[in-house]
Amino acid sequence: MLRSIDYQKQELFSRLSGDYNPIHTDAIAARRLIFGRQVVHGIHLLLIALECCCEKFRYRMSIEDLVAIFHAPVGVDEEIDVHIVDEIDGKIKIKINKKKTICVQIIVKFGEAQAEQYNSYRGGCPPVRACTDLSAEELNKASGDMELYLDLEIGKRLFPFLVNSIHETQLAEILASTRLVGMECPGKNSIFSEFKLNLKREQDHSSKFGYEVRKFDRRFNLLNITYKGVISLGKIMAFLRPEYQPQVEFSTLPKHLKHREFSNQKVLVIGGSRGLGEVTTKILAAGGADVRFTYFKGYRDAKVIENEIKQGGGRARCYNFDLKDVNRDLSAIVDCNWFPTHFYYFATPFIFCGTKKVFNSSIYNEFCKYYVHGFNDLIDALNQISRPSIKVFYPSSVAIDELPEDMGEYVSAKIAGEYLCKILAKTRSNLDIIVHRLPRLATDQTVNLYGIECQDPIAVLKKIVKNMN
Repeated sequence: MLRSIDYQKQELFSRLSGDYNPIHTDAIAARRLIFGRQVVHGIHLLLIALECCCEKFRYRMSIEDLVAIFHAPVGVDEEIDVHIVDEIDGKIKIKINKKKTICVQIIVKFGEAQAEQYNSYRGGCPPVRACTDLSAEELNKASGDMELYLDLEIGKRLFPFLVNSIHETQLAEILASTRLVGMECPGKNSIFSEFKLNLKREQDHSSKFGYEVRKFDRRFNLLNITYKGVISLGKIMAFLRPEYQPQVEFSTLPKHLKHREFSNQKVLVIGGSRGLGEVTTKILAAGGADVRFTYFKGYRDAKVIENEIKQGGGRARCYNFDLKDVNRDLSAIVDCNWFPTHFYYFATPFIFCGTKKVFNSSIYNEFCKYYVHGFNDLIDALNQISRPSIKVFYPSSVAIDELPEDMGEYVSAKIAGEYLCKILAKTRSNLDIIVHRLPRLATDQTVNLYGIECQDPIAVLKKIVKNMN
């Protein structure tokens, strides 16, 4: 069964569950977090899978046992396939796949429906509030109670078969689990990893959802949480994800450079509003270059960088740029009065989206849109405006040498990009293209759960910028 979650459904689920974590609700902020994009709540995916079961079987039931393991994120508007694998001894196995990637695995056992003995939840949606931001010490001893909520109108809009099939209080408890993880514990910096549920034989006379952290493993930033609901007991595994990687402040850079050593340069940085492009933009401006840099969606981030540079005495302007319309957007940046002497290309999608030992041609094609077709289109567009000599920096990656098992599509596209640069350098006499295989550098693209070490981007990029001079 094919499904997708659009922005409207995403917003409705946030209201229904009360989980407004920015990784799910803020498309711009989510770009700088671990998955590089706005992703669907794990519990939303679980409920979609249960909805498909209820649509297939069409009778009232309760959930006796459930295990859901979340393997890979699903972005908003990405298509998923909900596949009911088999039914053995009353247990149903379900997989949610995205192309060739398994995103969620679920085993659920349904039992006879239990009558609602009393109203065990508050009607309506949970109140909107800010995420907590607990320290490691606070997480070690975190516990508490949460009210249960269920807005039946929104619930029926999102999961009509599920609402008519299972215990309403049980649905309210499942919804409370994502609010617990995303808003309360760990809160702001969280990733839902695993969810287990067991039906209690006797209901409590309350509307509370109690939880306790049983263990916080600092080696893996992994929390083991137990919860006790009105009709269910369960366990939750959640990661404390790393915060986004802030880049260097402009005010600290002049001391690393000679006074105005790049003042003779007019520089175009494509993709300069975050990551390596942001660092490069700041280094160049700190050295006196006249920099024009682009953003795609992050206008807010780009304006912060532009203002930071201007307030520090540098020259920089930001422009919106879409690789789908290179000629239109480039004409707003480059004209007869301003043409770049230097050009840096940092346009990129999210990098770490592959699956080990699987090559996904759709992911490869997406990388090629940036690293091959987009770069070539931009070079062509620059040549149509003017043909003076221009120095070009094309960032490649040491992943080509290392061949990580989950980055085959990325590596292949970068190799194709390197060969494109060789062809362009041979056929375009006005281009001086420098290709450099960069190591893993500390940016918002390379944050990870396990503390894999990344190099400081300033030293590496400063050397490249000086060589370009």
